Amino acid sequence: PYGTVESSWSDEGGVRKVKLRVPPNSSASLRLPDAVLESVRERGRALADAPGVSAARQDGGAVRAELGSGEYDFSYPLAAEGRP
Repeated sequence: PYGTVESSWSDEGGVRKVKLRVPPNSSASLRLPDAVLESVRERGRALADAPGVSAARQDGGAVRAELGSGEYDFSYPLAAEGRP
């Protein structure tokens, strides 16, 4: 055990906000449901440009990525129903 992983989320006005903390010397796999890769931001940056975020990809109606240790603030508009 390297520490505690912490997470919280909220939906406000069609936008999902997800906060995560990954402890030092740890990594995590992320899945954001109802998300479109091009619309997900981490502190205003596209996932491809966000420090600590790797292997971001669309997986059906969700976005998946790998995270290194650190604190993250993701936000994205919820995908329209029936849209990947």
